Amino acid sequence: MIQRNRALMLLLSSFALAPACAPLRLPAKSVGPLKGIMTAAAAHGATVTAYNSASGAASADFIVVVAGLTPQDEGEEYTGSGDRTSGNTSSHAVALGLDPKQNSGTQNALIAAVAALGKPFVVVLEGGSVIDMGAWYSSAPAVLMAWYPGMVGGTALGRILFGDVAPSGKLPITWDANLAHWPNFAENSGTTTMDYFLGYRYFEKNGTALNPTMGSFPFGYGLSYTSFSYGNLNVPCSTVAKDGTVTVTVDVTNTGTVAGSETILVFASYPGSTVATRAGSYKELKAYRRSGVIQPGQGARVPIPLRVKDLQYWDTASSSWKVDAGMVKVIVAPNATASACTGGSGANCALSDTFMVN
Repeated sequence: MIQRNRALMLLLSSFALAPACAPLRLPAKSVGPLKGIMTAAAAHGATVTAYNSASGAASADFIVVVAGLTPQDEGEEYTGSGDRTSGNTSSHAVALGLDPKQNSGTQNALIAAVAALGKPFVVVLEGGSVIDMGAWYSSAPAVLMAWYPGMVGGTALGRILFGDVAPSGKLPITWDANLAHWPNFAENSGTTTMDYFLGYRYFEKNGTALNPTMGSFPFGYGLSYTSFSYGNLNVPCSTVAKDGTVTVTVDVTNTGTVAGSETILVFASYPGSTVATRAGSYKELKAYRRSGVIQPGQGARVPIPLRVKDLQYWDTASSSWKVDAGMVKVIVAPNATASACTGGSGANCALSDTFMVN
Protein backbone atom coordinates (compact mmCIF):
# COMPACT_ATOMS: atom_id res chain seq x y z
CA MET A 1 0.00 0.00 0.00
CA ILE A 2 0.94 3.65 -0.26
CA GLN A 3 3.25 4.62 2.58
CA ARG A 4 2.38 7.41 5.00
CA ASN A 5 4.00 10.81 4.37
CA ARG A 6 4.99 9.93 0.84
CA ALA A 7 3.74 11.66 -2.29
CA LEU A 8 1.06 10.18 -4.49
CA MET A 9 0.77 11.41 -8.06
CA LEU A 10 -2.67 11.13 -9.64
CA LEU A 11 -2.44 11.04 -13.42
CA LEU A 12 -5.78 11.66 -15.08
CA SER A 13 -6.15 10.73 -18.72
CA SER A 14 -7.38 13.42 -21.06
CA PHE A 15 -10.71 11.82 -21.98
CA ALA A 16 -13.71 14.06 -21.40
CA LEU A 17 -17.25 13.06 -20.58
CA ALA A 18 -19.69 13.91 -23.32
CA PRO A 19 -23.21 13.39 -21.96
CA ALA A 20 -26.16 13.55 -24.32
CA CYS A 21 -28.05 15.94 -22.04
CA ALA A 22 -27.05 18.92 -19.96
CA PRO A 23 -25.08 17.77 -16.90
CA LEU A 24 -26.76 17.67 -13.52
CA ARG A 25 -24.86 20.17 -11.39
CA LEU A 26 -24.34 18.83 -7.90
CA PRO A 27 -20.84 20.09 -7.02
CA ALA A 28 -21.44 19.85 -3.27
CA LYS A 29 -22.48 16.20 -3.45
CA SER A 30 -20.55 14.52 -6.26
CA VAL A 31 -17.09 13.06 -5.58
CA GLY A 32 -14.95 12.20 -8.59
CA PRO A 33 -11.70 10.21 -8.63
CA LEU A 34 -9.41 13.17 -7.91
CA LYS A 35 -11.44 14.51 -5.00
CA GLY A 36 -11.93 11.04 -3.51
CA ILE A 37 -8.25 10.14 -3.68
CA MET A 38 -7.18 13.51 -2.30
CA THR A 39 -9.52 13.10 0.67
CA ALA A 40 -8.21 9.61 1.42
CA ALA A 41 -4.61 10.77 0.95
CA ALA A 42 -5.04 13.59 3.45
CA ALA A 43 -6.23 11.12 6.07
CA HIS A 44 -3.04 9.10 5.53
CA GLY A 45 -0.63 12.03 5.49
CA ALA A 46 0.07 11.77 1.76
CA THR A 47 -0.07 14.45 -0.93
CA VAL A 48 -1.63 14.21 -4.38
CA THR A 49 -0.74 16.05 -7.56
CA ALA A 50 -2.84 15.75 -10.73
CA TYR A 51 -1.34 15.71 -14.22
CA ASN A 52 -2.70 15.20 -17.74
CA SER A 53 0.52 13.64 -19.05
CA ALA A 54 3.16 11.21 -17.86
CA SER A 55 6.03 13.67 -18.06
CA GLY A 56 5.36 15.30 -14.72
CA ALA A 57 5.08 12.06 -12.76
CA ALA A 58 8.73 11.04 -12.84
CA SER A 59 9.27 12.05 -9.21
CA ALA A 60 6.12 10.35 -7.89
CA ASP A 61 6.27 7.49 -5.42
CA PHE A 62 3.08 5.97 -6.82
CA ILE A 63 0.93 6.77 -9.85
CA VAL A 64 -2.81 6.31 -10.34
CA VAL A 65 -3.93 6.37 -13.97
CA VAL A 66 -7.66 6.95 -14.37
CA ALA A 67 -8.85 5.95 -17.83
CA GLY A 68 -11.97 4.53 -19.40
CA LEU A 69 -15.01 4.94 -21.58
CA THR A 70 -17.66 7.62 -21.96
CA PRO A 71 -21.35 7.79 -22.93
CA GLN A 72 -20.17 8.54 -26.46
CA ASP A 73 -18.15 5.32 -26.52
CA GLU A 74 -20.92 3.01 -25.35
CA GLY A 75 -24.09 5.04 -24.98
CA GLU A 76 -27.61 4.76 -26.34
CA GLU A 77 -28.46 4.48 -30.02
CA TYR A 78 -30.74 7.51 -29.92
CA THR A 79 -27.77 9.74 -29.07
CA GLY A 80 -25.78 8.46 -32.05
CA SER A 81 -23.40 6.61 -29.72
CA GLY A 82 -24.54 3.01 -29.60
CA ASP A 83 -22.33 0.06 -28.80
CA ARG A 84 -18.58 0.05 -29.30
CA THR A 85 -18.38 -0.78 -32.98
CA SER A 86 -16.18 0.24 -35.87
CA GLY A 87 -17.10 0.75 -39.51
CA ASN A 88 -20.59 1.66 -40.67
CA THR A 89 -23.75 0.89 -38.74
CA SER A 90 -24.49 -2.24 -40.80
CA SER A 91 -21.16 -3.95 -40.21
CA HIS A 92 -21.56 -4.35 -36.41
CA ALA A 93 -17.80 -4.86 -36.04
CA VAL A 94 -17.19 -4.85 -32.29
CA ALA A 95 -14.31 -2.73 -30.97
CA LEU A 96 -13.42 -3.44 -27.33
CA GLY A 97 -10.38 -1.20 -27.15
CA LEU A 98 -9.88 1.52 -24.56
CA ASP A 99 -10.02 4.18 -27.27
CA PRO A 100 -12.60 2.95 -29.77
CA LYS A 101 -14.23 6.28 -30.66
CA GLN A 102 -13.36 9.40 -28.71
CA ASN A 103 -9.62 9.31 -28.15
CA SER A 104 -7.92 7.08 -30.66
CA GLY A 105 -4.70 5.86 -29.08
CA THR A 106 -4.43 8.52 -26.39
CA GLN A 107 -5.26 6.48 -23.29
CA ASN A 108 -3.29 3.37 -24.24
CA ALA A 109 -0.34 5.62 -25.04
CA LEU A 110 -0.70 7.35 -21.68
CA ILE A 111 -0.61 4.08 -19.76
CA ALA A 112 2.37 2.89 -21.78
CA ALA A 113 4.21 6.12 -20.99
CA VAL A 114 3.53 5.71 -17.28
CA ALA A 115 4.75 2.11 -17.40
CA ALA A 116 7.97 3.28 -19.04
CA LEU A 117 8.74 5.43 -15.98
CA GLY A 118 9.38 2.26 -13.97
CA LYS A 119 7.28 3.52 -11.06
CA PRO A 120 4.67 1.47 -9.16
CA PHE A 121 1.24 2.34 -10.51
CA VAL A 122 -2.37 1.22 -10.79
CA VAL A 123 -4.77 1.63 -13.69
CA VAL A 124 -8.34 2.50 -12.69
CA LEU A 125 -10.84 1.84 -15.46
CA GLU A 126 -14.34 3.23 -15.75
CA GLY A 127 -16.72 1.63 -18.22
CA GLY A 128 -19.71 -0.60 -18.67
CA SER A 129 -18.25 -3.79 -20.13
CA VAL A 130 -15.12 -5.59 -21.34
CA ILE A 131 -12.15 -3.40 -22.20
CA ASP A 132 -9.22 -4.75 -24.21
CA MET A 133 -6.15 -4.20 -22.01
CA GLY A 134 -3.74 -6.09 -24.26
CA ALA A 135 -1.66 -3.05 -25.18
CA TRP A 136 -0.45 -2.53 -21.60
CA TYR A 137 -1.84 -5.22 -19.28
CA SER A 138 1.43 -7.14 -18.89
CA SER A 139 3.19 -3.98 -17.66
CA ALA A 140 0.52 -2.87 -15.17
CA PRO A 141 1.12 -4.00 -11.57
CA ALA A 142 -2.57 -3.60 -10.71
CA VAL A 143 -5.89 -2.86 -12.41
CA LEU A 144 -9.07 -1.74 -10.64
CA MET A 145 -12.32 -1.90 -12.61
CA ALA A 146 -14.58 0.81 -11.21
CA TRP A 147 -17.39 0.38 -13.77
CA TYR A 148 -19.50 3.58 -13.66
CA PRO A 149 -19.23 4.05 -9.91
CA GLY A 150 -21.86 6.73 -9.39
CA MET A 151 -21.95 10.21 -7.90
CA VAL A 152 -19.62 9.50 -4.96
CA GLY A 153 -17.57 6.78 -6.61
CA GLY A 154 -14.42 8.78 -5.92
CA THR A 155 -14.88 8.25 -2.19
CA ALA A 156 -14.96 4.48 -2.63
CA LEU A 157 -11.96 4.63 -4.96
CA GLY A 158 -9.88 6.57 -2.45
CA ARG A 159 -10.74 4.21 0.40
CA ILE A 160 -9.81 1.16 -1.69
CA LEU A 161 -6.51 2.56 -2.98
CA PHE A 162 -5.36 3.52 0.52
CA GLY A 163 -6.40 0.19 2.02
CA ASP A 164 -9.17 1.51 4.26
CA VAL A 165 -11.36 -1.25 2.81
CA ALA A 166 -10.47 -4.33 0.81
CA PRO A 167 -11.95 -4.63 -2.69
CA SER A 168 -14.48 -7.44 -2.81
CA GLY A 169 -16.27 -7.12 -6.15
CA LYS A 170 -16.78 -10.06 -8.50
CA LEU A 171 -17.14 -9.82 -12.27
CA PRO A 172 -20.81 -10.05 -13.38
CA ILE A 173 -19.66 -11.03 -16.86
CA THR A 174 -17.06 -13.17 -18.58
CA TRP A 175 -14.19 -10.81 -19.49
CA ASP A 176 -12.43 -11.79 -22.71
CA ALA A 177 -11.42 -9.23 -25.30
CA ASN A 178 -10.59 -11.87 -27.94
CA LEU A 179 -13.51 -11.48 -30.35
CA ALA A 180 -12.82 -14.90 -31.87
CA HIS A 181 -14.01 -16.42 -28.59
CA TRP A 182 -17.44 -14.77 -28.77
CA PRO A 183 -20.50 -15.55 -30.88
CA ASN A 184 -21.61 -13.07 -33.52
CA PHE A 185 -23.46 -10.31 -31.71
CA ALA A 186 -25.74 -9.24 -34.55
CA GLU A 187 -26.48 -9.95 -38.17
CA ASN A 188 -26.07 -7.22 -40.77
CA SER A 189 -29.80 -6.65 -40.46
CA GLY A 190 -29.28 -5.70 -36.83
CA THR A 191 -31.02 -8.81 -35.51
CA THR A 192 -29.46 -10.35 -32.41
CA THR A 193 -30.18 -13.99 -31.60
CA MET A 194 -29.55 -15.26 -28.09
CA ASP A 195 -29.91 -18.89 -27.08
CA TYR A 196 -29.29 -20.82 -23.86
CA PHE A 197 -25.51 -20.73 -24.21
CA LEU A 198 -24.58 -17.18 -23.26
CA GLY A 199 -21.75 -15.76 -21.19
CA TYR A 200 -20.03 -18.33 -18.98
CA ARG A 201 -22.19 -21.14 -20.42
CA TYR A 202 -21.00 -20.31 -23.95
CA PHE A 203 -17.36 -20.33 -22.86
CA GLU A 204 -17.80 -23.60 -20.95
CA LYS A 205 -19.51 -25.32 -23.87
CA ASN A 206 -16.70 -24.30 -26.21
CA GLY A 207 -13.93 -25.16 -23.77
CA THR A 208 -12.44 -21.67 -24.01
CA ALA A 209 -9.54 -21.18 -21.62
CA LEU A 210 -9.56 -17.96 -19.60
CA ASN A 211 -6.22 -16.88 -18.18
CA PRO A 212 -6.16 -13.95 -15.72
CA THR A 213 -2.41 -13.57 -16.18
CA MET A 214 -3.13 -12.77 -19.83
CA GLY A 215 -6.05 -10.42 -19.18
CA SER A 216 -9.05 -12.73 -19.60
CA PHE A 217 -11.22 -13.53 -16.60
CA PRO A 218 -14.08 -15.91 -15.83
CA PHE A 219 -17.50 -14.90 -14.59
CA GLY A 220 -17.27 -14.22 -10.85
CA TYR A 221 -13.53 -13.48 -10.85
CA GLY A 222 -12.21 -10.85 -8.45
CA LEU A 223 -9.12 -10.18 -6.37
CA SER A 224 -8.84 -8.64 -2.92
CA TYR A 225 -6.13 -7.55 -0.51
CA THR A 226 -6.66 -10.88 1.19
CA SER A 227 -7.44 -14.45 0.15
CA PHE A 228 -10.07 -17.03 1.03
CA SER A 229 -10.40 -20.78 1.10
CA TYR A 230 -13.58 -22.88 0.99
CA GLY A 231 -14.29 -26.06 2.90
CA ASN A 232 -16.87 -28.31 4.54
CA LEU A 233 -19.63 -28.01 1.96
CA ASN A 234 -22.84 -29.39 3.40
CA VAL A 235 -25.97 -30.23 1.39
CA PRO A 236 -28.28 -31.37 4.22
CA CYS A 237 -30.92 -33.18 2.17
CA SER A 238 -30.49 -36.29 0.02
CA THR A 239 -33.95 -35.87 -1.56
CA VAL A 240 -36.03 -32.73 -1.98
CA ALA A 241 -39.57 -32.14 -3.24
CA LYS A 242 -40.13 -29.92 -6.27
CA ASP A 243 -41.48 -27.15 -4.02
CA GLY A 244 -38.69 -27.46 -1.46
CA THR A 245 -35.61 -25.46 -0.49
CA VAL A 246 -32.12 -26.76 0.25
CA THR A 247 -29.98 -24.56 2.51
CA VAL A 248 -26.41 -25.22 1.45
CA THR A 249 -23.65 -24.25 3.91
CA VAL A 250 -19.94 -23.75 3.31
CA ASP A 251 -17.06 -22.63 5.52
CA VAL A 252 -15.14 -19.64 4.19
CA THR A 253 -11.77 -18.86 5.82
CA ASN A 254 -9.76 -15.67 5.45
CA THR A 255 -6.27 -17.01 4.76
CA GLY A 256 -4.65 -13.59 4.25
CA THR A 257 -3.61 -10.72 6.50
CA VAL A 258 -6.36 -8.18 5.81
CA ALA A 259 -10.03 -8.20 6.81
CA GLY A 260 -12.34 -8.69 3.85
CA SER A 261 -15.54 -10.23 2.55
CA GLU A 262 -16.13 -12.93 -0.04
CA THR A 263 -19.01 -13.57 -2.45
CA ILE A 264 -19.77 -17.27 -2.86
CA LEU A 265 -21.42 -18.54 -6.05
CA VAL A 266 -23.71 -21.59 -6.18
CA PHE A 267 -24.05 -23.35 -9.53
CA ALA A 268 -26.18 -26.36 -10.42
CA SER A 269 -25.73 -29.03 -13.07
CA TYR A 270 -27.89 -32.05 -13.86
CA PRO A 271 -26.05 -35.35 -14.40
CA GLY A 272 -28.18 -37.79 -16.35
CA SER A 273 -30.67 -35.19 -17.56
CA THR A 274 -32.22 -35.76 -20.98
CA VAL A 275 -33.05 -32.09 -21.45
CA ALA A 276 -31.03 -30.90 -24.44
CA THR A 277 -29.47 -27.85 -22.77
CA ARG A 278 -28.53 -29.90 -19.69
CA ALA A 279 -27.28 -33.12 -21.23
CA GLY A 280 -23.68 -31.91 -21.17
CA SER A 281 -23.85 -31.18 -17.43
CA TYR A 282 -23.37 -27.47 -18.06
CA LYS A 283 -23.66 -25.48 -14.89
CA GLU A 284 -26.12 -22.69 -14.18
CA LEU A 285 -25.77 -19.98 -11.53
CA LYS A 286 -28.64 -20.43 -9.08
CA ALA A 287 -27.68 -18.53 -5.92
CA TYR A 288 -24.97 -16.43 -4.30
CA ARG A 289 -24.24 -14.95 -0.90
CA ARG A 290 -21.78 -12.44 0.48
CA SER A 291 -20.03 -13.58 3.63
CA GLY A 292 -19.73 -10.29 5.49
CA VAL A 293 -16.35 -9.09 6.76
CA ILE A 294 -14.09 -11.93 7.97
CA GLN A 295 -11.00 -11.12 10.01
CA PRO A 296 -7.58 -12.59 9.06
CA GLY A 297 -7.21 -16.19 10.17
CA GLN A 298 -10.89 -16.51 10.99
CA GLY A 299 -13.74 -18.20 9.18
CA ALA A 300 -17.49 -18.03 8.77
CA ARG A 301 -20.07 -20.66 7.98
CA VAL A 302 -22.18 -19.20 5.20
CA PRO A 303 -25.74 -20.48 4.60
CA ILE A 304 -27.09 -20.16 1.05
CA PRO A 305 -30.74 -21.13 0.36
CA LEU A 306 -31.29 -22.92 -2.95
CA ARG A 307 -34.92 -23.11 -4.05
CA VAL A 308 -35.82 -26.11 -6.19
CA LYS A 309 -38.23 -23.97 -8.21
CA ASP A 310 -35.21 -21.96 -9.34
CA LEU A 311 -33.95 -25.11 -11.10
CA GLN A 312 -36.76 -24.92 -13.64
CA TYR A 313 -36.11 -25.09 -17.39
CA TRP A 314 -38.25 -23.99 -20.32
CA ASP A 315 -39.91 -26.96 -21.99
CA THR A 316 -40.45 -26.00 -25.62
CA ALA A 317 -42.84 -28.89 -26.29
CA SER A 318 -45.36 -27.71 -23.70
CA SER A 319 -44.33 -24.02 -23.69
CA SER A 320 -44.04 -24.09 -19.92
CA TRP A 321 -41.51 -24.07 -17.09
CA LYS A 322 -40.72 -27.46 -15.59
CA VAL A 323 -38.55 -28.88 -12.82
CA ASP A 324 -36.39 -31.76 -14.00
CA ALA A 325 -36.68 -34.65 -11.55
CA GLY A 326 -33.47 -36.54 -10.83
CA MET A 327 -29.97 -35.75 -9.63
CA VAL A 328 -28.80 -32.20 -9.04
CA LYS A 329 -25.11 -31.47 -8.61
CA VAL A 330 -24.45 -28.42 -6.41
CA ILE A 331 -21.18 -26.60 -7.11
CA VAL A 332 -20.00 -23.92 -4.67
CA ALA A 333 -17.15 -21.81 -6.03
CA PRO A 334 -15.57 -18.34 -6.08
CA ASN A 335 -15.91 -18.08 -9.88
CA ALA A 336 -17.15 -20.01 -12.90
CA THR A 337 -13.86 -21.77 -13.70
CA ALA A 338 -12.59 -22.66 -10.22
CA SER A 339 -11.16 -26.18 -10.12
CA ALA A 340 -12.44 -29.05 -8.00
CA CYS A 341 -10.48 -29.18 -4.76
CA THR A 342 -8.04 -31.88 -3.81
CA GLY A 343 -8.77 -32.89 -0.25
CA GLY A 344 -12.04 -30.97 -0.06
CA SER A 345 -10.82 -27.44 0.59
CA GLY A 346 -8.46 -24.77 -0.63
CA ALA A 347 -8.02 -21.47 -2.48
CA ASN A 348 -9.83 -20.92 -5.81
CA CYS A 349 -11.66 -24.06 -4.84
CA ALA A 350 -14.88 -25.54 -6.24
CA LEU A 351 -16.72 -27.89 -3.87
CA SER A 352 -19.59 -30.11 -4.97
CA ASP A 353 -22.28 -32.43 -3.63
CA THR A 354 -25.55 -33.85 -4.92
CA PHE A 355 -29.21 -34.32 -4.02
CA MET A 356 -32.22 -35.82 -5.76
CA VAL A 357 -35.38 -33.97 -6.80
CA ASN A 358 -38.46 -36.19 -6.60
